[in-house]
Amino acid sequence: AVQEAPSWANQQPTKYYVAISPEKLEAAQNAIYGNKERVAGAPVLIVSTFERGKSGFFRGEPTNEIGDGWGAYDNGLSNCYLILKARAMGFDTLIMGMRDSAALRTIFNIPSEETVRFGSWPRWGGRKEKMSGKMKKVGRILGDWEDLC
Repeated sequence: AVQEAPSWANQQPTKYYVAISPEKLEAAQNAIYGNKERVAGAPVLIVSTFERGKSGFFRGEPTNEIGDGWGAYDNGLSNCYLILKARAMGFDTLIMGMRDSAALRTIFNIPSEETVRFGSWPRWGGRKEKMSGKMKKVGRILGDWEDLC
């Protein structure tokens, strides 16, 4: 599914690293700062990165002020495709932004040219607990389009 995600000039800057073995799963779990109880028993950990200097660049130079922000944007799109596919397969995911990126870089041998974005812990079944906080109403996200809602 992720290879179908749109990206700047089809650069596909996103890379994924997957922990499957018990040893690698344990090492990766030790590199997160919170929610360890929520990921216990997850069958895999997926670390998402993007290659800097690809999306948003032309001949090695940023095309505008956003620069590598386009790589992060493309990474988010790819991650969204991954998460939707996981849901379609019966998994839920927990996005782990509070992590030790240096430790994950070492565990997965991630090159220095890549930015570590997050870890995702797919697990069987739907969300067991309600999300904390309230979701924004569609009208708040769409701005002036409230009368469409």
